[in-house]
Amino acid sequence: MSAEGPSPPAARRGRPDRLEPARNKTALALLYDEGSENAYDVRLRLTKEALTVQQQDVVCLGGAHPGANHRTVTLRRQPVGGLGLSIKGGAEHCVPVVISKIFKDRAADRSGMLFIGDAVLQVNGIHVEHATHEEVVHLLRNAGDEVTITVEYLREAPSFLKLPLGSPGPSSSHSSRTSSPLFDSGLHLNGHCSHTAPSLPSSPTADEPKYEKRWLDTLSIPLSMARISRYKAGTGSLRSHAFEVLALDGARSGVLQFSTAQDCGDWLHAISANISHLMLQSMKMANKCCSPGNQVVHMGWVNERLQGADSSQALGSKFLALKGSSVYIFSSPPVSTADWLRAENVYNLCEVLFKVHKVRTPSCSTDTETSESWRRWNWDAAAPCSCPRGLQDSRAWLFWVMDDYWLQANLYLGLQDFDLEDQRPYCFSLLAGQGKSHIFMVELGTELAMWEKAFQRATFLEVQRTGSKTYMCSWQGEVLCFTVDFALGFTCFDSKTKNVLWRFKFSQLKGSSDDGNTRVKLLFQNPDTKQIEMKELEFQDLPAVLHCVHAFMASKVASLDPTFLDSHSLAGRYLHSS
Repeated sequence: MSAEGPSPPAARRGRPDRLEPARNKTALALLYDEGSENAYDVRLRLTKEALTVQQQDVVCLGGAHPGANHRTVTLRRQPVGGLGLSIKGGAEHCVPVVISKIFKDRAADRSGMLFIGDAVLQVNGIHVEHATHEEVVHLLRNAGDEVTITVEYLREAPSFLKLPLGSPGPSSSHSSRTSSPLFDSGLHLNGHCSHTAPSLPSSPTADEPKYEKRWLDTLSIPLSMARISRYKAGTGSLRSHAFEVLALDGARSGVLQFSTAQDCGDWLHAISANISHLMLQSMKMANKCCSPGNQVVHMGWVNERLQGADSSQALGSKFLALKGSSVYIFSSPPVSTADWLRAENVYNLCEVLFKVHKVRTPSCSTDTETSESWRRWNWDAAAPCSCPRGLQDSRAWLFWVMDDYWLQANLYLGLQDFDLEDQRPYCFSLLAGQGKSHIFMVELGTELAMWEKAFQRATFLEVQRTGSKTYMCSWQGEVLCFTVDFALGFTCFDSKTKNVLWRFKFSQLKGSSDDGNTRVKLLFQNPDTKQIEMKELEFQDLPAVLHCVHAFMASKVASLDPTFLDSHSLAGRYLHSS
């Protein structure tokens, strides 16, 4: 979950809609225990500040104090309807015997003291906590006209043991001797007893305790700085129609499972929106203590694909923040000024490349073939322009821009040629200097689009603040300086004498290639002769330099045509297509 700060005017057009905070929301769900593989009925209550998980319990409303959590009730068996309940479970299946149905207007229902989900502890004083299903059925059916039952509401009874009031009749006959504990054994029929006269059904008296089943709060997850995960812990495996909410203080909702993908998606978006809203408030508070040039532009949780992970592609939670001139990667959110000094990784925004991954689909092969043809066509088109033949064979980053159409062309110095594909949606990479890289995933397409926008805004702000960046380089034993300037373009000068050796505008850069190590060849068009001039330089950290050139050129384009980057937003296209 993430939040973004104010953006410069040039970057506001065409931005994806924010996640709007949801109003109070309530719905039923299942709490899934991955250890036992059981699911328990819960009710979720969402507010702007917290997600509350509720479970049903039986509470005493008045009358004599029942003592402890046990309830004892005496039922009078009716000629028609018997005890008016059904049970499931049994010790042979390691589950308790639980009342799974209560039939309306029958003995159990009129007692007002029995509820679906009650675990049967005693029958006529006989303890049955460790009894099998058939043993409990036998006791109840042969207990006579009056049956005294002691029960305790089982808050975490597996959902398959409970059915709602008035459900259809049981699946097994009362005469069955082999009824399954996972199916209802109906006790609404007559047992083995004699009825000399019809007996009235049970009903509570004035001095008996009165009970009611209610939804009670069992867990509250504060949403400030919280995160959502649809992935199984430590793996890249997605849960089906389920997710977990994890608070900053370590509280966990448990795995919340929904009946349909639509319900799961609705709740995922609603909780994400509230987390994002609170994250934005936290960011505004943090910015009050920061100088104008060191503001937090965007921050939020992501999942990082761990380096060296095997085919299971294990994931780890990281907190990403764009602040001032840097991108920070934390293991936990910074909550104090000192925490910003404890980041796991810090990179200069101008020297980082943000890449959205394509979702791997059958159509991607066609797109790749088209892209390859486009690159070949453009390089062939460059042949008449005195291009050195050595560059034509380069398999490294390469692009070609014709005449004055450079604003509408692809300005990524060929970095886009390696289109990253992923089987999972909503992935992006950060490519940094010295060959370092990170692969991140987010939960929603909206989040991916927001991260893409945020990186653009943060980078543009940093380019405008710095104005230029200079790198030491060399060629043929000479120590040189290479400057990328937002206003002037590219300048190369002698590091000792400061004499300018050459200078070109951004629009005069027509192509580039590199050896994948330290050496790069830049192709510029001479404004007078219209011929292509090749400038070859060697850098200690070539990727950082190329990323910086990309950042300055993209910022230049955005300053002249604010709609250009919106029209080339890959995350935006994914969001609108979905």
